[in-house]
Amino acid sequence: MSDVQTGFEPPVGNVPPAKKGNKLWVFGGVGCLLASLLCAGAIAYSVYAFSGVIAAAFAEITSANDAIQNSPQVQAELGSPLNLEQGQPAQSGQAMIVDGTVSGPDGSGTYRIRLSTDGTTFTTDSITVEANGKTIVVGDEIGELESALDGIEDIEIGIEP
Repeated sequence: MSDVQTGFEPPVGNVPPAKKGNKLWVFGGVGCLLASLLCAGAIAYSVYAFSGVIAAAFAEITSANDAIQNSPQVQAELGSPLNLEQGQPAQSGQAMIVDGTVSGPDGSGTYRIRLSTDGTTFTTDSITVEANGKTIVVGDEIGELESALDGIEDIEIGIEP
């Protein structure tokens, strides 16, 4: 069979070889690799930042639990030593609530820790214990002072020049 019969025509002159599209594969591969690295970096940063937030919340809850266990008012009501069982924290917007039970030799009750957050740090807003029909506010120095001063009349101090 001749070339005319098969339809093959040899190239005439200097014809460059056909391009295979290697550049497209190289740029496509580098682009996919870059996108993958950016996604991996974003995920790693998110995990790092989120673990810091969790650690901050855990530290604040632990501090609040210690305040309950060391509270003279709670110990006077329930006895000592105190046993705390923490429930699951619940977050609603910028607030986190931790409920649990507290028990001692003289009774048991419930507690609530209210935390607020700005997204990275947590602050304890209030710690209350309900035990034997009483509400005890833990860590409320102003409330304790007001209770201690309750019944004392206002004293007027005059300073003369």
